[in-house]
Amino acid sequence: MPFAGDSMVSDIRRTYDNLAKRAGEEFSARRPAHATVIQTGSATCEHAAGALDAAGEFSRLITASGRTDIILRTTGCTGRCSSEPIVGVFVHGQLPVKYEHVDRDKAHRIFTEHVLGGAPIRDYILDSTAGTPVRNVVMFC
Repeated sequence: MPFAGDSMVSDIRRTYDNLAKRAGEEFSARRPAHATVIQTGSATCEHAAGALDAAGEFSRLITASGRTDIILRTTGCTGRCSSEPIVGVFVHGQLPVKYEHVDRDKAHRIFTEHVLGGAPIRDYILDSTAGTPVRNVVMFC
């Protein structure tokens, strides 16, 4: 005998599936399939650490490059104040890379060597004490 709440569960599931589909479509529309995304922090702590200068440099470099497949985005607080400004570089087909303490000079080098040249800069990678990028990070709060 079916439980009276079964129809409510199926309604919730249908609503979830519709929302997930819409979210996927929205995400795809915001990021072209093969675009490179540079993501800078936009929280107050990131601004205090110099994120606006780094973002400004990336914006200038993207414009100067004439590339339309490089997108500059912002994100909120990452919870890593001691490493800010943090910049993420997301290149299609590659593992994402996050850089720490990014200033204008580092932004220029990241753009030139990683975004345009395809070679992540190991010395700037967030938490790269071993000098090699990690594949997975697990954080507990």
